[in-house]
Amino acid sequence: MAVALGAPRAAAFACPSCYGFSRIAPGIHAEPGAGDLLPVLREAQDRVAAFYGGFARHPEILICRTPDCHARMRGDGARAMTYGTHAIYVSPRGLEATFLAHELAHIEAHARIGLVGLVTGRVPAWFDEGLAVIISRDPRHVNSQGRVVGCAGAADPSTLPRNARTWRRQAGKGQGRSQYHDAACAVQTWLDAHGKAALDAIFERGLPPVSSLAPPSH
Repeated sequence: MAVALGAPRAAAFACPSCYGFSRIAPGIHAEPGAGDLLPVLREAQDRVAAFYGGFARHPEILICRTPDCHARMRGDGARAMTYGTHAIYVSPRGLEATFLAHELAHIEAHARIGLVGLVTGRVPAWFDEGLAVIISRDPRHVNSQGRVVGCAGAADPSTLPRNARTWRRQAGKGQGRSQYHDAACAVQTWLDAHGKAALDAIFERGLPPVSSLAPPSH
């Protein structure tokens, strides 16, 4: 989930040690004794690298593994949160490869879209979120072959939130799982029609009318 960075997390990213975080790897800070999380992080990174073939951006990552830490960071119910193109905050509920890969997928997409594209909403929130579901191989929506399943009857993408704030608000009202699934279905259809190679054009110029998401005829 992508959001704006606020205090005290902004201050903690600027000075992790001031808030009790220790460096466990380059750009990654966590509560002391969290080195065992590195294999999980590597798995998440591998999923994103497998999709994109590499990284355009390596974000700063801040990890809370206890409720006390999460409370100090004024965390909410989100498992993890992405801030623009540069930072990820992970809550105690987000310490799994799937959730970490989801946020890393956001960072990679955002780095390719650029700050101007993010501010102007060049790529709709539903496309950003659906793509992250697929890249993270979220087992709630994606099968072992990496394809989104159960898309019969999925919502038309034109009805899904384009704005990140609207996306978060609707997800917070209990529509989250179906909303993410519908978005993943729409992005899967787009990928089937256009392929991963066409993503760069979307990141640079935006998404054409959603009618182009119709699957190709055979």
